[in-house]
Amino acid sequence: MNVTHLRFFLAAVEEGGMTAAARRCFVTQPTLSAGIAALEQEIGGRLLERSRRGVSLTPLGEQVLEPARQIVHRVNALRAAGSAEPARQYLRLAAARAVPGNFLSAFIGGVLANGQIGECRILEMEPDEGGGLLARGRADAVLTTRLALDARAPVQSSNKNAAEKRAAKSAGQEKTRERCLVREPHGLAVPASAPFAKKKMLTLAEVDGQPMIVRMHSEETRAATELLRRGHANPFVVARVTSDEWAAGLVAAGAGVCLMPESVARAHLGRGAVWRRVDGVDLMREIVLSWRDPIWDELFAAFSF
Repeated sequence: MNVTHLRFFLAAVEEGGMTAAARRCFVTQPTLSAGIAALEQEIGGRLLERSRRGVSLTPLGEQVLEPARQIVHRVNALRAAGSAEPARQYLRLAAARAVPGNFLSAFIGGVLANGQIGECRILEMEPDEGGGLLARGRADAVLTTRLALDARAPVQSSNKNAAEKRAAKSAGQEKTRERCLVREPHGLAVPASAPFAKKKMLTLAEVDGQPMIVRMHSEETRAATELLRRGHANPFVVARVTSDEWAAGLVAAGAGVCLMPESVARAHLGRGAVWRRVDGVDLMREIVLSWRDPIWDELFAAFSF
């Protein structure tokens, strides 16, 4: 089996199109297409579906993807073994917008400090897109957030469509490796001037009727709304923002209260606001790292914030 043809196949999958893949491999598009066609003939079926929007994996292509990546990785390792300086590969990391910048920075810094990775290529994504990106070979690892009411009961997102679920299942997402790197509580950011700001623990009754700032870029909006509804607390929304800095500034200005994780409060709240836990709101946020290829096991197993 020709390793170059495997490289062509991986490039087409990772770049999402034949033109970009050919550019990456420093060959013409006909050369790349011919190499992939030869690989398909050798394996015995189509690996890619081509359309105007690019390429996508066939069911056979999904089966071949991970073994092909492992073969190429091991060939690279063999070639590097005889060189004076070990090859430093790159990591394609898909990171959810809700992952705090300080955690993302710490993760990338830790990966690069290991010495095996020479470059991190970052793709910004929504929290529920990670499974599809891993299954389609568009990312090597996913750093995202998820919610849990307790350690045994994760709150699943309902945004993932049926097609993505089927693709993830057919690609063997049950083989996905996962580590929870951070687990932290949610609480309420309130203006320091509020009459209940001096309390160490708030109640849902104190949230009832309060003006609220909603962090729209965060995954907890739906779950928080449900918790407040169950507790018969009905705040009214005065602002919807996509910036934690904005949310903290509005709270400090006295515009309203805002539900946020502890790390966000520590990073953004100034003197004009305080962060308090809310009795009955046992909402936890987890920052989770996921990957599929075992070549990353050693690196990610040792990582911690």
